[in-house]
Amino acid sequence: MRIVSLNINGIKAFYNRLDEDALPSLLRELNPDIIAFQETKATEKDVDYWLSEYVNEYNIFACSNNHKKGYAGVALMIKKGIEPIAVYTQSYKGDNIYYGGRLIAAEFDDFILINVYTLNSGGEKEDYRPEWDRYYIDWVKSINTRNKKLILCGDFNVCYEDIDNYNPVAYFDDYPGMYQFERDGMYQIRTELLVNDIWRDRNPLTQKFTWFSYRGGSYDQNHGWRLDYFLTSPELESRITNCEIRDDLRLSDHHPIILDIV
Repeated sequence: MRIVSLNINGIKAFYNRLDEDALPSLLRELNPDIIAFQETKATEKDVDYWLSEYVNEYNIFACSNNHKKGYAGVALMIKKGIEPIAVYTQSYKGDNIYYGGRLIAAEFDDFILINVYTLNSGGEKEDYRPEWDRYYIDWVKSINTRNKKLILCGDFNVCYEDIDNYNPVAYFDDYPGMYQFERDGMYQIRTELLVNDIWRDRNPLTQKFTWFSYRGGSYDQNHGWRLDYFLTSPELESRITNCEIRDDLRLSDHHPIILDIV
């Protein structure tokens, strides 16, 4: 099974970003069994519309923000024949307009895949981020009632270590994604949910990034940040044959990350 995770920065823009549509390029290049999208910026109905040509090949599930239309949003495309036992979408009922449309999960026989678009700490959202990280942990626990193994993927909006940022001295504790409290939140996620950063574990000294700003020639200068992760239960380690950052595929301001598991 090949799982691909990608922040598309708007599903409509994703379709119009290349001379040839980005999604066909992604499918042809990576041949994924499951795609986890973040930041669709679309309702469930809009996601169904934009992905309608793939309904014969994939089952499509989405979750949107009910408080702010066109904000956040996550989705899963799951190849037919790989049927989940259940799909869980975040039904956020609280008053925080930023929280909704950030979580979707698919449960399989022996693991649960959870796709997240983590709250960015910019502006007033800085005050909400620690609270969000706690909410995320509790939500994962609430759906994993059978204590299955976990595959957590998505845009976690944090550079967990200095090596995950091209210039950590300049940005540390002074910019969203590089605050110490965000790293503390990621540590809490990893320790409470008992998951490992599989790409970093296999590439301890490699500096490779998943996000590049569109401004200032960041991509050409390799001025990137690693914000996107696969966090996996240790029991899955022997079954994971590959975990890869495809920074050669420029389909968004983020780049696809891949997990191959048998």
